[in-house]
Order: sequence, then C-alpha cells, then structure tokens
Amino acid sequence: MKTSITIVGLDRIGRSIGLALKRSKDPVEITGFDLETSWVEEAQKKGAIDRSNANLHAAIEKADVVILNLPAGVTVDWLEECTRSLKEGALLVNTAPVHQVVCDWAKNGFPEKCGLVNASPAISGSFFESSDDNADLFKDGVVIISSPSGTDESSILQVEEFAAFMGASVMFADPLEADGLLTQVDLLPRTLHLIYLRNALGRAGWKEAQKLTGPAFWKVYQSTGDFPTGKMTAGELLAHKENLIQQLDLLKTAIEDFQDELRAGDANKLEKDHDTFLETLQKWSHRRTSGDWSSDQMRDVKEKVSLWKKMFGMNLPKKKA
Repeated sequence: MKTSITIVGLDRIGRSIGLALKRSKDPVEITGFDLETSWVEEAQKKGAIDRSNANLHAAIEKADVVILNLPAGVTVDWLEECTRSLKEGALLVNTAPVHQVVCDWAKNGFPEKCGLVNASPAISGSFFESSDDNADLFKDGVVIISSPSGTDESSILQVEEFAAFMGASVMFADPLEADGLLTQVDLLPRTLHLIYLRNALGRAGWKEAQKLTGPAFWKVYQSTGDFPTGKMTAGELLAHKENLIQQLDLLKTAIEDFQDELRAGDANKLEKDHDTFLETLQKWSHRRTSGDWSSDQMRDVKEKVSLWKKMFGMNLPKKKA
C-alpha cells in the first residue's frame, strides 16, 4: 500500500524533499501544493511530485504525511489551516526553523490522534554555491528534530526514516534548544544584514553613499529576500525573540572587544588573531562542504560532548547506516 505524502511549499527545499523521498523502498505517492504556480509546474516537471492540487484542504485530507515547508513567520497560521483537514492518524512535519512556538501552539490547537514533529534540514555544504533543487541536497547534512511533549515514538521514527532517504543524519533537541542553535547560525546572520541595511539607508550621507555601493553591498542587499514581507519578518523575529536578543547582546560584547583591538593599534596582534581565525574557519569550511565530521576532525567536539549535553541537553548527529 502506498504512503500518501503531501508537500505544502514547493520551493527548492520542498522540491528536493520530494525528489529524495522518491528513493523510498516502499511506494509513495506525493501530492504538491503551493500558491506559486511556477513552483508547482517545476516540481511536476522534475518528478518531485506525482500530482498537484490547487485546493489546500483537498491536497491534504487523504495524506498519511503532510510536510509543511513554509517561512517561519507564517508557519503557525498555516498549521491552523492544515489541521482542519488532517485525517485521523496523520503525521504533520514542520520543516521551518522555528520549533518552540509550534510546540506551544500544539498544546491547544493540534488533534490528539495526529502526530506533529519539527524537522528542520540543513542542506549539504556541497550545494552552497548552487541554487538548484536536487535529491542529494541534504546528503551528509543534518536534520534537527524536536517534538511536542507526548509525541508518539512511531512519528519520530518515521521522520528519522525520511531523513535517511534524504541522506542526512539526525540531531535531537528539545524545541528551545533547537531554536537557540537555529537562531545562532541562521536567523542571526540574516538579521545582521537587515540591521546593517536599515542603518545604512537611514544615515546621513546615504544620498551620496548609495552611488558608491558595490558587490559587497549588493550581496547584503540580496539577503533581504529572506524577509520578503513585514508580516513574515515580524513573525519570525518574534518567534525567536529571546534567543535573538541574547545573541545580539553577545555580539555587542564581541564588537566592543574588536573596537578595543583597533584602538590599541597593535598590528602584530591583529595579524596573529586573524590568521588563527582563518585557520579555524578553513577547518570548518572543509568539514561542512565534505560532510565529514568523523575521526580526528571530531576530536574537539567529542571532548566537549558532556558540556554540550549540560548546556543544551542534546545528542550529536547519528551516523547513517
């Protein structure tokens, strides 16, 4: 018997999930839904979905699994809409990088006889320079998983199986821990671009300075696509409010330390510090693009496992079979 899966949101991530799930040894039938018709057409053309439905409720009412792949700032709104048509026993998987608000909402808004799991995937480092969708987009990547209290183990096992089809390892965390990590490496960099642009456009001298903007400024400008509307932006920022404020406070300290280094004017120290930083960054870059976190490369991480568990209560990624 085929497993019926509906993917809501057919951008690059959604299409790649569909292509990866097609690798399942068990037969699956994938239905796609998106308000952007060109994405639906692209998903059908590439074989990421078997069929589409322009009506959200019709698209999910018979699904065994619904994968919600939408911007973090509107995820809860769509959750509320989707649950109206979930069949009994269905599993809903949220891929957006927002976990705690989903679990908080589930306490009062989610059917008891259905399953809900947060599973945010990190794409393979080998695809950082590409914008294409691909069945291997998540190969050697990690899916961070959390779930509301009381979630049935079978729901989590099914998401683990999906991760295996995607070629990814899984990392378990509670919702707050997941949000903390996702804020640090995903939302914070994007927010810093947003803060910089708001400041640049509001400063005296922008009238003339804008004429001198170059590639560096343009790259930052392009990041505003991560915050396409005021509603989505407000929703995502407030969903991570406490974590984001904490990260910004830490960054203030880092900026002050950097300013002190500049004031000191010690070229030798600046040079040494930067060379050390570049060496560390290169090691990370190699590991992230190769997906190899094993052996000697993981020594520092393994030595800190107890500290991570104490701070975050989380497990390292499982090795794929």
